[in-house]
Amino acid sequence: MTPSSSICASRTALILGHIYDAALDFNKWRHALAEIRAVLGANNVILILRPGTARSPGLSLVFREDLYEYADPFSNSEFLSPFETIAAGEVTTIADLLSDEQWRATPFYRRHCEPADVYDVMLLDLRSRDGSTYRIRITRPEQAARFGREDKEFLALLAPHFRRAIEMQTTFERTELLHAQYVEVCDRMGVATFILDTKGNVLQHNKSACELVGGLDGLAIVPSMIAAGCFAFIAYLAGNAIFANYLQIHHVTGAGELTVFCGAMVGASLGFLWFNAPPAMVFMGDTGSLSIGAALGTISVITKHELVLAIVGGLFVLEAVSVIVQVASFRITGRRVFRMAPLHHHFEQKGWEEATIVIRFWIIAWILAIAGLATLKLR
Repeated sequence: MTPSSSICASRTALILGHIYDAALDFNKWRHALAEIRAVLGANNVILILRPGTARSPGLSLVFREDLYEYADPFSNSEFLSPFETIAAGEVTTIADLLSDEQWRATPFYRRHCEPADVYDVMLLDLRSRDGSTYRIRITRPEQAARFGREDKEFLALLAPHFRRAIEMQTTFERTELLHAQYVEVCDRMGVATFILDTKGNVLQHNKSACELVGGLDGLAIVPSMIAAGCFAFIAYLAGNAIFANYLQIHHVTGAGELTVFCGAMVGASLGFLWFNAPPAMVFMGDTGSLSIGAALGTISVITKHELVLAIVGGLFVLEAVSVIVQVASFRITGRRVFRMAPLHHHFEQKGWEEATIVIRFWIIAWILAIAGLATLKLR
């Protein structure tokens, strides 16, 4: 009785499960090969994914004596020469090709098989849809029984599953390669890409996407609100002739009306902050940040306090300058001044907590706002 005569359905199902697991995880092939080796009483089970040539040793997965490795003489083209006439998809043994005397007389047997305690070999070549060839070689030592009909039927039963799993694995590998190339192209073009699950959670994003959503919750809106509040005060003073004359600043007729606009900006910022507070449910993005920057810049020009904006909005200036310095330093000297730019990412890399960075940046924004307002009297 050959070992395969006692194979039960549950063990066959286990082997098939391992084969299809290997389609998703290359390392799972070892479990399939080990189980086949145990079932068939073999001393070697070899899966040749890329046949060897004169220039390449090929790629083989070998399981023998509880040893799993990626290289074996069976993958060499010289070893395959006695089996060149094997038809794809048909399970063959040495007995189907040569008599015992002919097999023992081959230089190939004496050179490769006899030293490795290999006598009987069961062979199966598989051809995929794209024309690639994969080979399965199962061996037994001379003292073991020869492979019989039931062994060949068992391997023939596994053959279509081997082919399908290998084709699936090849498809996945090609898909991953195309995905990697796509991501690289998007990175070079500066296009942000996200992969979301069914609930809208971000599973994966590229570098540009990381930069897009890399801001910290509440970091931008509070300094913007502080700057808008400062310019609400400045606009009221500049639009009032008495206060403007007392502080010796330019009187701009009608500038006081901008106080209402700045107040609306503060109110809108508070509403936004309600939902932008950690964990944020909404994000500002370029639409909000560019609009707020343009509004503050326009107000500073109208009130004739452009330089004060550079002080009140000093936090934004600092963030922008950190990027300029980082890029210039790297291009000129090849070294980075900060661990990462903009500046808040530098502190993230140093291990600061998000809340710590945000609150400390708020404190800096308040200090700069007070300094900007102080220039009204210092002048």
